[in-house]
Amino acid sequence: MSRLRVFLVRFAAVADVFRSPELRRVECAWAGYYVADWSAFVALSIYAYTFGGAAAVGVLGLVRALPAAIGVPAGSAVADRTRRERVLFAVQSARGGSTGLSK
Repeated sequence: MSRLRVFLVRFAAVADVFRSPELRRVECAWAGYYVADWSAFVALSIYAYTFGGAAAVGVLGLVRALPAAIGVPAGSAVADRTRRERVLFAVQSARGGSTGLSK
């Protein structure tokens, strides 16, 4: 299959997604979340660098990654036994609460 054909097939799949209003909202929300997440990460990295240099940026990366590395195994066991909506609400509430406490 030529590269152009592969591109056209993938583009058609994306076009199908964006024809559906529900899926379009989900995709736009997902994109907005990741833009905000990466913007916050870049801003925090710049702040950490001005505060303590490259070592502070490394500590920031560790602080951001360590809870996920510890929490994912336990969280996946809980998520398998609980309704997904409740798990998502709990995770996002914890993120919002920790963000609110940090200011």
